[in-house]
Amino acid sequence: MHLGEWRGNVTNGIVPTTTFEAVPGALSFEIINTSNKYSFNYTDSTLTLPSSGLADGYLMIAAFEYEDTSNGRAMLNGRILQTSGTGDDIAPITGGYNRDNSDDRTYVRTWAFVNNPSASSTFQFQWRRDVDAPSGGTVRAVFEVISFFYDSVSLYSSNSTLLYGGITPNQIQSFTTVTEGSGATRSGNVVTLNNNKRYLCLGAGHAIGSGNSRTQRWLGFRQNGTKIDYSKGYYYIRNDANSSTGAMFSCITGSTGSTTMDMFSYRGDGVAAGEGGADNDGGTLASAEYYMAFIELNNNTNCIQYTNGTTTTNVGVASVVDLPSFNTSLVNNSGSYFTNIGANSSTTLEAAKDFTILSGSNVSSAAETVSTGVRFTGYAHFFRATTLQNETFHGNYARNNQGSTDTFGQSYNLCSTTPLTTGETFKIGAQTLSTSSGDSNHTIQSGWHGTWGIALESMPPVNVNARRIISIT
Repeated sequence: MHLGEWRGNVTNGIVPTTTFEAVPGALSFEIINTSNKYSFNYTDSTLTLPSSGLADGYLMIAAFEYEDTSNGRAMLNGRILQTSGTGDDIAPITGGYNRDNSDDRTYVRTWAFVNNPSASSTFQFQWRRDVDAPSGGTVRAVFEVISFFYDSVSLYSSNSTLLYGGITPNQIQSFTTVTEGSGATRSGNVVTLNNNKRYLCLGAGHAIGSGNSRTQRWLGFRQNGTKIDYSKGYYYIRNDANSSTGAMFSCITGSTGSTTMDMFSYRGDGVAAGEGGADNDGGTLASAEYYMAFIELNNNTNCIQYTNGTTTTNVGVASVVDLPSFNTSLVNNSGSYFTNIGANSSTTLEAAKDFTILSGSNVSSAAETVSTGVRFTGYAHFFRATTLQNETFHGNYARNNQGSTDTFGQSYNLCSTTPLTTGETFKIGAQTLSTSSGDSNHTIQSGWHGTWGIALESMPPVNVNARRIISIT
């Protein structure tokens, strides 16, 4: 296992343009670089993979929080693009929105995955803005790279510009294959997980265009044709000037050898309390991108997938609220790494030994008070024992009641690594941005919160092939 992580604190005076470019200077110091396998250029936010001893593939995660001091609107995007070398890679675009000096933060978190990369390949963390220009700079930023060993991987993408509105989930169309292993195969827009194994499933979607109308979208995975609310993300669209956005989501599933997966999108269930939907579909999209990755984990990999079950939690609170993340077990191959899962009212798990957890969490909420038009911005973090892990953040914005253009959804979509020592606990906490206008009692609904974890030290190479021989001689 090889990890690389670079972070940055407050960086004033950097503003993206309307075309993708390197995030300049937001990352400024190194946290970990196992065996100095990677190199990182801070000036143009570019990672270089090792020149030898490569893993099967690499998961990259990048995020920034932007403070807009313009007292206006802004919508920012991020992605991790391969800029040299070869490999089978996908690079989703995600985004976030801010409104004024009260709800002045944009949160962007995204991922990229490359299979079978060439030596010394480079990947650049890039950003752009929509038509409205912010002022200010980043409050914090992070870039992570994780070496991955697996039995199989399949990657897919779509550029469908269908609207995918309404109150019934729509299947995303026009998926094509980037690369495909034996573990997961595509027929049309449905992917079958062929083996009795556990799979890490990563997804994301991005769209530009709204018909100059306020709207929102939920998107996520369906399993065997059924929408899984614990693996979904949300994005808000304001108008044509603020319509370039996107969301990521993830889960671990246990296949019985014929489990099917596809991607859905719609505006939400409805606009009553707890439904988290929107009034309008908006208009024609100018462009869109959707991505799915299915990574077949080897049998040695210790991993878990839990949900909040029937527990509901109001996330619109000023101080940190611990989220019941480990109520219902869906996958539990915890092995010798995880223990006391679901302790402290289903809010924590405990490390049975020293290890690094790669974890993802989808925290989705809906307004319970749908009569008020207060704006809401909130965010979530992972915690190591009682210490907030500042680099694990993600947040989002909800407009709430606006007459005939209500939008009542919102989600936080986390993915990052955290080192744990024996006996330490791990949990998720959420709270409202301190300057935010309000919250409309935004509440995680039953089954709307899913958290997964992988013990990275349990994922070693199992088969010796030409690539791995290089790494051990």
